[in-house]
Amino acid sequence: MEKVLIIINPIAGARSKVRVPDVVRSTLDKKRFVFETVFTEGPQHAQELATQAVQRGYKYIGGAGGDGTINEVASALVGTNCTLLLIPLGSGNGLAYKLKIPINARKSINYLNQGNTQLIDVGTVNDRYFFSNCGAGFEAVVVQHFNNIKRRGFNEYTRVIANQYFSYEVQTYHIELPNQTITERIFMLNFGNTGQYGYQVGLSPNSQLNDGVLEMAIVKQFPRWRASYLIPLMAMGRAQSSDYVSLHSITQAKVLLPPNAYVQIDGDAYKNPTNELHIGIKPSALNVIVP
Repeated sequence: MEKVLIIINPIAGARSKVRVPDVVRSTLDKKRFVFETVFTEGPQHAQELATQAVQRGYKYIGGAGGDGTINEVASALVGTNCTLLLIPLGSGNGLAYKLKIPINARKSINYLNQGNTQLIDVGTVNDRYFFSNCGAGFEAVVVQHFNNIKRRGFNEYTRVIANQYFSYEVQTYHIELPNQTITERIFMLNFGNTGQYGYQVGLSPNSQLNDGVLEMAIVKQFPRWRASYLIPLMAMGRAQSSDYVSLHSITQAKVLLPPNAYVQIDGDAYKNPTNELHIGIKPSALNVIVP
């Protein structure tokens, strides 16, 4: 019998998580798996629980919640023999959308019974991992404000964007690549492993999870009225057709941030302790259950 631990964030997204243990119990093949479920009690608890599970010999470790919960659980599994089970129940669910995992607990848990897996690349930002994307600029400010309100969902997310848009001050970024240096007034900077922010919206739709590269998307300063043109392009996966958006396939980058800049990692925002971001990638470093 193979051991499974499901780590549940009770406050992720708008959906109740109370029934998740019952769904696990009624869905998993009891002839093959023995499982436990545990609820998180605060930030970083999911990563702590996942790290302990690795040490205790669990083969499969699931994260039930949003992108932040998945990030914590997956971060503990990078480079190990453990396999991640995504149970996407949050607001954005960028990694799940890319892997075509439905926002449905029963269906996503049943994929473990089927047993299909995929090795995916893992992004690195300073001493942390990201699995969907990380970025700075306007997107990080939006994430920071969104995470400080209680209401969830796409409508609330768009409301935060509208509230922050006209007050946001564009700043200058300095980006060092192996063969290029970029200094630009940047509205938004994103490093994509999936090309997804969530809600199937993103800047780099051609990002692949197993190609050994990240897609760096730069949104340059643009006239504010052009947002009515750029945002629909992002929703349609065509942002790169704008003159204000440039894409670069990279394996490493160094970014000098403006003072007091926020950074978002898989939908969680924080103030970077230094003015530098060191971006990299670990190819095929995480095994994931897939449809």
